[in-house]
Amino acid sequence: MNEPSTLSAQLAELRRTRYAQVPRLRYVMQSFLASSKHAESNRTEARTRVLDWARGKWAGLIPPHAYEGKAFEHDQAGLRIAATNNLDNTLWAFRSEHLGSDSNESRTWVTEALVADLGPTDAFGVRNSCSTLTGEFIPASSPRFLRDFVAHHSLVDGGISVSAKPHFIGDMNSFNLFMALLLSADRSLSIVVLTQLPNSTDYALDPVKLARDTQGLVHVFCLPPAMTFWLSDHVGKALSVFYGAVRTYYPRFSVESDPWQHHLVFPQRIAEWSDETGTGPAAFEQFLSRQLHSFSVSTPAKIEQLPSYFAIRRALLDKPNKTTDEEIQSLRIEVEEARAKEQEWQFIADDRDAEARANEEENRSLRARNLTLANDLKELRKARGETSIPIPGTYAELPKWLDSYFADRLFLHARAVRAIKDAAFENIALVYEALKLLADSYWPMKANQEQDQRQTLSNAWEEGIKRLRLEYNPHSIAQNRLGEFRETYTINYRIGQSSRQVLGPHLKFGSTKEDRYCMRIYFLWDDDRQLVVIGHLPSHLDTRAT
Repeated sequence: MNEPSTLSAQLAELRRTRYAQVPRLRYVMQSFLASSKHAESNRTEARTRVLDWARGKWAGLIPPHAYEGKAFEHDQAGLRIAATNNLDNTLWAFRSEHLGSDSNESRTWVTEALVADLGPTDAFGVRNSCSTLTGEFIPASSPRFLRDFVAHHSLVDGGISVSAKPHFIGDMNSFNLFMALLLSADRSLSIVVLTQLPNSTDYALDPVKLARDTQGLVHVFCLPPAMTFWLSDHVGKALSVFYGAVRTYYPRFSVESDPWQHHLVFPQRIAEWSDETGTGPAAFEQFLSRQLHSFSVSTPAKIEQLPSYFAIRRALLDKPNKTTDEEIQSLRIEVEEARAKEQEWQFIADDRDAEARANEEENRSLRARNLTLANDLKELRKARGETSIPIPGTYAELPKWLDSYFADRLFLHARAVRAIKDAAFENIALVYEALKLLADSYWPMKANQEQDQRQTLSNAWEEGIKRLRLEYNPHSIAQNRLGEFRETYTINYRIGQSSRQVLGPHLKFGSTKEDRYCMRIYFLWDDDRQLVVIGHLPSHLDTRAT
């Protein structure tokens, strides 16, 4: 009998056999948002909306006293409905657990709701999850009452109203509000930005449908071409979005963020989209909606932000001198919580595995496409007799120059884009020549897989350094001093599991600390994407001496 050889194969076999008939939990979505209102009537109406939703599904099973905020439980085969509150009645929690429709009885759906009085404000929470034996496709869905919360309870995030409609940016005032939300440390929802297609007022997908399908989970903004230039000025081209592309900006975004972590999709990719649900923009919109639903429950920390029904019920029972019935209820809740926690970690592990495989495949596809386009562009230039690469005379032209000639080899990090705005080094041509050397000599040396070419490529790199009268240092700062200057000598850029990278290698010209006569280009090698990442130039990074 052949045993699985790799770890992934062994895990797959274990899941196929040992866990084949164990229900697998998938968290589908979660939303927990504050309201700009704070009133008993606001909370009572929210409870009523949740209970009306349940009564509409299971007529006759919601007792009248539940509408007064009192606890209840209904338990029968295939259906459990319950609500509870805490000792001071500042938290009210609802939970339903039921089998799917006749055609999907292998699924068990769990819907939770929370209505909270947080003192200065009210807050409302919703969570959907699904257990299945088959590992089948689970649709991204939210309960109807989430839409009611958005429509009637003045939910806010990062200082802006949460809406079921897209925001169309049309003037400087609305753009400034958008930027404030984009960079807000208080924002908890993702922002999806759609831009108009070239020579058109249309977008690559329907913003109205996207906003409706993801309400309570996402802000959707639509930018005309002029506003995309403003966005590029504020965050840098690498972190911007334009020409019909769609970008998702996740919470904690900043101008220092790693561009690869805030997903950008180009219009041609959307038009050619194909997956198990269909093809084209409509299928991509469904895919994006699923991704945004999944992001809301992507880590245990996010899930724990919304207290569960069991947690509130257990806190209520966590008192001395419990009755026998209360002891039994408390133990039952502990068992339920343990089961849910086990399934939660299994779900996250499975989801991360699948996401990693999908991202790896997508990165390979996009990288191959980028290399093909870059090669086609080079061949076109050769056909036109454009054999030399022009050297611009200003720093302002540098990002566009790199995009035009070396996009397949050099990546200009957002921090480097900001640094060149204050560049003082006077020999601008040398900066361009040094970058060209990185693309023409350093990149081939690092990307090469042929043993017999290594020495030749290494010699070409060293000769280029001498020709430009530069120095190369593989380390920018001593390891024992990195902690003191970590923010200075590291950038937000993910490689594998590491989200920050050290700017070690650098090219050097001049020994003076005067920026007009001293040049440094700090970079790193991304072996996964086969790119030289330019992290800072042309000034010297700070040390104790500077």
